[in-house]
Amino acid sequence: MLTSCLLFPGCENNTDMYSTVYDTVVHITVVNKNGDDLLNPANATAYNADDIYLHYYDNESDGYKRFNSHDDYPRNCIVVSSDDRYPDDCYPDLYKLRLFADDHRSGWDRTTTIIEWSRTEHDTLVCEFANRTEHHVIVSRIYFNGELKWDKYYDHDYSSGESALRHFLIEK
Repeated sequence: MLTSCLLFPGCENNTDMYSTVYDTVVHITVVNKNGDDLLNPANATAYNADDIYLHYYDNESDGYKRFNSHDDYPRNCIVVSSDDRYPDDCYPDLYKLRLFADDHRSGWDRTTTIIEWSRTEHDTLVCEFANRTEHHVIVSRIYFNGELKWDKYYDHDYSSGESALRHFLIEK
């Protein structure tokens, strides 16, 4: 009897046992009307990666520019080359902006991120989070300037080049 008390001390509800998943990565490939990669630094008309910033907004503030010099990605985004690709990348030969959507609005099902490409050019990214919990934050839908660009619940046609990744192409 004493052995079973030592081996099985009892159960208690411990939230530390839950796995935590914060999956807010979004990939955006940007081309012009001619199909030129606007994130490739070898392209003379490409955006300068050092000029790209994210601004996070909620209903109660004017937003804030994301920058933390101690983070791996201080701006919460990075331009990655075509060498940094995933197996099911739908635009494998093009650069992409890898960004992390705002997930700090505890309990919010939707967040707004403004992408500042330059001082004069901005776009709006809205991400929805389905079944959000304290330990589970995963993007389920992405809207770019009001247009639905990616939906977790859409039946993707991978043979046509669509990707299960949150990755989409925009034309500027």
